[in-house]
Amino acid sequence: MHIIHVRNPAIAFSIGQNLPEPAKRILFVILPIIVLCVLVWYYLSSDEFTKLQRWAIAGILGGGIGNIADRILRPDGVVDFISVRFYGIFGFERWPTFNVADTSVVISCILLLVTIFAGHRKMVEKEQTDEQES
Repeated sequence: MHIIHVRNPAIAFSIGQNLPEPAKRILFVILPIIVLCVLVWYYLSSDEFTKLQRWAIAGILGGGIGNIADRILRPDGVVDFISVRFYGIFGFERWPTFNVADTSVVISCILLLVTIFAGHRKMVEKEQTDEQES
């Protein structure tokens, strides 16, 4: 692992790097702000999340807000600084450089999805058990 300084004017894997500036503002700042606002609203208005799911959503929000702040305050792009060797997997010698906010979003999304699917599986199993007992 190396610590380096890279500016990413686009999103993950530099997707959208060649888009015109107005399109970047809409796709990389305004749209994510709308998505985060909807997530905050749903988070605050719903009682269906477990404590672990709430922590995962907080990780997504924190990382998302960090990256959006970087996009707004740094005209040259988001600062990425973690470079990890990937040993040729998926054709990458090194994984694309990322930052702590990216890590928070990805790990929290994975955690949220796993807990949602595990909870759904338990609900289906409970319904099947209830049907068998009837």
